[in-house]
Amino acid sequence: MNYFAKLYFDEDVSVLLGKILSGRGFDVLTARDADMLRNSDEEQLLFGTDHSRAVVTHNRRHFEKLHAEFVQKQLDRKRHASIR
Repeated sequence: MNYFAKLYFDEDVSVLLGKILSGRGFDVLTARDADMLRNSDEEQLLFGTDHSRAVVTHNRRHFEKLHAEFVQKQLDRKRHASIR
């Protein structure tokens, strides 16, 4: 099945929302299901990137800063799918 976007929910986003969206046909992976709980925001972004998933978070300020650092360090050679 082709999805519009593959999503990765960090631990700030409700697991219940992930289950609801999965039930409606979205490709959602949560930090809990990926065994990524308590990992740093940077590790969350790199995990999402490695798995070609858009990172969904409520932690916008931290991830905006991480994105800027990601680009500055030229880690965007392997572009992340998005941060939402």
